[in-house]
Amino acid sequence: MRYTVTLVLSLLFLIFASEPSNAIKPRPPIELRFSYRHLSETETRIALIATANVAGVKVAISLERPLGLRLIEGEERWEGPMEKGEQKKLEVTVEQGASDSYKIIGKASIHPLTGGIFRQERRLTLEQSDKNTLGSRPPIKHKGPGGSILEFRE
Repeated sequence: MRYTVTLVLSLLFLIFASEPSNAIKPRPPIELRFSYRHLSETETRIALIATANVAGVKVAISLERPLGLRLIEGEERWEGPMEKGEQKKLEVTVEQGASDSYKIIGKASIHPLTGGIFRQERRLTLEQSDKNTLGSRPPIKHKGPGGSILEFRE
């Protein structure tokens, strides 16, 4: 009897004490992320990438920019269906005015095949100080006895 209780408690411990990092993490039906690159002192290329984690019969993706940010090239809106795992990218080139920072909002809505609607929103802040990364030099690779080291210089 004592061995049976010990065995049952050991099994329960193994079941409930398993590492939570192995658990499947839920993902939203649609995910948004931003990337950007400064092309010059005043121009910036912005990309909003949407990834559908479920199939959607109607998906809408949009970029909202403030008044001081002038659109030079690209589309700020897209609508259509998306398959599970599919990505859609909105790319725009904008010209910045005199402001120190600009807030750009990326929005997406998806109507899954199972019904309902899900909305996602992301924000990107462009700062004047970000432009200092424009002329950064590539890293220098040094090989040594312990392996390679990358040296970054301003």
